[in-house]
Amino acid sequence: RDVERSRGLGDVYKRQSDGSAQSMRSGIFWIGLATAFARLADALALIVVAANLSATEFGIATAIKAVQSIMEAGAGTGLGTSVAIVQAPKLSLAGARSAFWYTAAIGLLGAGLLVGAAQPVAWWNNLELSEVSPLLMIAAPRFIFLGAAATPFALMHRRTQFKGIAIVEAVGAASGALTRGGLALAGFGSAAVIAAGTVQAGALMVACFIASRFSPTLSIAWAEVKALARYGLSITGAMLGAVLQ
Repeated sequence: RDVERSRGLGDVYKRQSDGSAQSMRSGIFWIGLATAFARLADALALIVVAANLSATEFGIATAIKAVQSIMEAGAGTGLGTSVAIVQAPKLSLAGARSAFWYTAAIGLLGAGLLVGAAQPVAWWNNLELSEVSPLLMIAAPRFIFLGAAATPFALMHRRTQFKGIAIVEAVGAASGALTRGGLALAGFGSAAVIAAGTVQAGALMVACFIASRFSPTLSIAWAEVKALARYGLSITGAMLGAVLQ
């Protein structure tokens, strides 16, 4: 009887192992497909941008994107909360819904800080404030969209919804590439590159909510938010360091 029970458990473990391997292969396929699509879309859009923007326009857009990238390492991830959501051993639905407001608030703060950084960015790049300020206003909503998308997107990673993640990333990449290429052809200059990032984040946010079926509520589980925030803050320095490097 013990031998039969042992064999039965062995069969169960084997099925679980086979299922995990199949899930991993499926995940690699879908994420790889989404990454390849995003890279191709970016490359095609870059060709259009390079053909239609002057060196100065391209330089201004690149300078602003550099500042954006540094700030996104913190604000765009809810100060690392999105990583904490994926890795938390236990996370209730109330905790996830509470984390949404935290990451959304950080995104809103990031948007305000970016707009407020117009003068330093202008000084840093030897530009006029009038050249920089409108572009930062176009870029700012990206932080709000990323802050709102951080929690549902992290939940999809936590649940290993690989196909859904791939679709969300593909929607975002396609939206950004079409905006970048279309506005560059229409003669919008630096704004084409900046606006593309904002549209990409907005499309990703909408796709996240649809794919994850996530819906926030007004009740807040402070204990879980504090735990997620503490873990997120502990890794934010490493994330900022990687981007700065």
